[in-house]
Amino acid sequence: MKKKILVIATYGSFFTGFEFSNLNILKDMGFEIHGVANFNDSDHITNNELLDEVGMIRHQIAFSRSPLSVSNISKCRELAKLMKSERFYAIDTHNPVISVYSRIAAKIAGVPKVIYNAHGFFFYKGAPKINVVFKWVESTLAGWTDALITINKEDYAAAKKMKVRGKAYYIHGVGFDLNRITNSENNGSVTYVDLSLLEDVPTIASVGELRTNKNHAAVIRALALLRKQGTDAQYVICGVGDQKDNLLMLARELGVDDRVHLLGLRDDVIDILRLVDIYVHPSFKEGLSMSIMEAMACGLPVIATCNGGPKDLIPDGVGGYLVHPDDIDAIASRVQELLSNPELRERFGSRNAESVKSFALNVVKREMKSIYHEILQDI
Repeated sequence: MKKKILVIATYGSFFTGFEFSNLNILKDMGFEIHGVANFNDSDHITNNELLDEVGMIRHQIAFSRSPLSVSNISKCRELAKLMKSERFYAIDTHNPVISVYSRIAAKIAGVPKVIYNAHGFFFYKGAPKINVVFKWVESTLAGWTDALITINKEDYAAAKKMKVRGKAYYIHGVGFDLNRITNSENNGSVTYVDLSLLEDVPTIASVGELRTNKNHAAVIRALALLRKQGTDAQYVICGVGDQKDNLLMLARELGVDDRVHLLGLRDDVIDILRLVDIYVHPSFKEGLSMSIMEAMACGLPVIATCNGGPKDLIPDGVGGYLVHPDDIDAIASRVQELLSNPELRERFGSRNAESVKSFALNVVKREMKSIYHEILQDI
């Protein structure tokens, strides 16, 4: 009989968007793969056909992303009950809030092996002081964790100081398909006209959910500041989320609604990135952004915030710039500097296209395969 492993995430789309390579590794190791997530969220559509390829048995449990949600307590009980009934050999859990409850449930159910993929601790440098609570939580739960996997160097340094039951690891992100980018070109499948953009106006792009943490509002404010200073630019965002109306309202209030374009969820992000001049990633907190890596692979200069993973990808002044997420003046200034200097954009973009190769999927796949075999070696 196959041993069972339970892979856990907030939304089912996470499995196919970021974890599909790992699911295939687990399948090749002979596991019966189960998944817990919200598979029914309309903003995070799950590719069930891909999950069927690895034989994932899906369990619908919809945890809230909010660490303060009382509903998560009952969901934790439901999860523990599932773990007991299925007698899982291991869990492989992702996303910070649900991973707190999944490790508590695993402790209750007596799951032998616990793997936690920390895609960005909440207690990063510069975080609000109240976030020290999350450091205490993570340090406590580390004692119930056999593999604590981090994807940026700041988190890895923090993880090594925790009393992990097993071991802390560092890997190069979740991996991105470099071949998909380098072997493709924008062949006209998407144009400025398709996106309602002006071809003679410089374009800034961001990719990410329309959530408060992603901080797209900062770029809209910087865009308005640039317009006051005489610099015209347009801003496109690929993503969906609960801040859509607020972002559109802000753009109208600042008089830049004609230059802000919310494109929604796109499956042609790479083609869109090939049209733009600068990539901006303004998040308050970030583990190691897949979208930054894709922008780098497309040869774009990057402006990112100086929290967590972006520092590993874009050393300040080398491939782009790091700014504080609340510093609108700095964001505007760096955008202006890059727009006024095509040679600098080209130099930064060329550097990025080369340096990002060490974060490609084939690299991360080797790292994860090694960890899985080390932690699950008695399968």
